[in-house]
Amino acid sequence: PTNFSHYQLYPRALSRVQVTSKIVSAEREGFDAAMAGMCIIDSFSQEGRQAVKMPVVGGMESAMLLAQLIGKKIVCITVAPVFVQPIEAMIRLHGWEHRVLSYQPVRTLDISSWPSIVDAANGRPDRWVEMFDQAAQQAVRDGADVVICGCNPGGALLHMSGYREVVGTGVPVITGPSAMVKMAEMMVDLQRSIGLAKSEA
Repeated sequence: PTNFSHYQLYPRALSRVQVTSKIVSAEREGFDAAMAGMCIIDSFSQEGRQAVKMPVVGGMESAMLLAQLIGKKIVCITVAPVFVQPIEAMIRLHGWEHRVLSYQPVRTLDISSWPSIVDAANGRPDRWVEMFDQAAQQAVRDGADVVICGCNPGGALLHMSGYREVVGTGVPVITGPSAMVKMAEMMVDLQRSIGLAKSEA
């Protein structure tokens, strides 16, 4: 299906409960923060954040917050059409419409990119980097000054391969995993140092 609202509703409902329960358990076990879900879409970060006092971060939210510190026109490139709608919905939810490129702020590679991601995980990243960079180059030509990789596993593999910016442009590429880790570290540090925590209102 191309509409994410109809995509795997039952398994995602089960996952929402399981992930949130794991976040609650992690806080009880003494963990300082949680990163909700493998996917960049932040499917369960809001639920997890309501359930605990420790910081809970998601991939797209963290990446967008970081991107707004280093650029003005952001584009997210994901790996399947089914992911475009939920990422666009998140942009609207947070009021980020004026910080993304007005023309196709969320773009997608064809699902034929998936085998290249698997190859990258097996130590052969060249094709995955090439496919992502081709799409990123077009985004830059359209006016983007920051590019987000809209796939957590794919983003991690880009960074592991040494890909940090759109080749020859100076435009940075932000990935969900690195953004989440750094956002979680910052939130834990702020909570410890000045007592900054989530709103209970």
